[in-house]
Amino acid sequence: MIDIGIVGLDTSHPESFARSLDDVDHATISAVWDSGDVRDRSYVREFCETHDATLCEEPEEMVSLVDAAMILTVNWDTHARLASTFLDADVPTFVDKPIAGRLADLEAIADAAGTTPLLGGSSIPFHPALADFPASGGGRVLYCVGYNDPFYYGAHVVHSARHFADADWRSVTPADDPGTAVDVVFENETYATVRFDGVPPYEGGGFAFLGVGDTTDLALVGGDDGDREQMYRSYMESFVRAVRRGSTDRRRLLDGAGLLLAAHAALDADRTITRDRTELDAYHADGATFTDAYGRNH
Repeated sequence: MIDIGIVGLDTSHPESFARSLDDVDHATISAVWDSGDVRDRSYVREFCETHDATLCEEPEEMVSLVDAAMILTVNWDTHARLASTFLDADVPTFVDKPIAGRLADLEAIADAAGTTPLLGGSSIPFHPALADFPASGGGRVLYCVGYNDPFYYGAHVVHSARHFADADWRSVTPADDPGTAVDVVFENETYATVRFDGVPPYEGGGFAFLGVGDTTDLALVGGDDGDREQMYRSYMESFVRAVRRGSTDRRRLLDGAGLLLAAHAALDADRTITRDRTELDAYHADGATFTDAYGRNH
């Protein structure tokens, strides 16, 4: 049995992931820690009782109790510190999107990981609507449309673009298109336009993806609770499988997180961003400010 620790109950993800993990063989939630930034103590205790999990007073208490940890705090500025607590102890660690709000934090997570399995990012690539959406072998054009907060929700479309491109990003340029959008060039000559302020394809939200190459492929994500449950189930199965095998998708995860930072650095500076631009080093998306607003609305 794989004992999993959940670090942070701020969002809907812990509930959704927990329901999925309940159906995954050889995995159980055994420990929980929460900062109190969003949830009150009664909610945390009820969550622990529901899943028969130990409530930890500090994240460090959890290290010896679990085989894997999930960093799910909404404040992405806490992710580097919290993830390092487990990675430094060689505990496989899942970090929810957005992975980090600045390059220094992303590099700290990468350094702490070493050869320890590092997983997480966006669940969207696991959505059944994208099961047959092809990855690029190069020379493909992608259009990825998201909505809502351009950094927090924008992580979904950016990680998906990186997933479909199947190559590291090379440059990011503010797009000439109306709205908040960037043009991305990947190392395999895949090109993507990522728009952060699109209109959701469904009343309850969602994302849209168009790929043009040898074939033209369209996928609309969202709108169906059954599909969402299947997405989370596939996501958690992949996580547990990786923990059991000691495998990782570190490169894709970190490059997608870096691409999100580069996209917003490009929009902020109104210029092309490459990996060596000082604007990328200086950019910071403030996780604490977002968390304050998130807590007031939830």
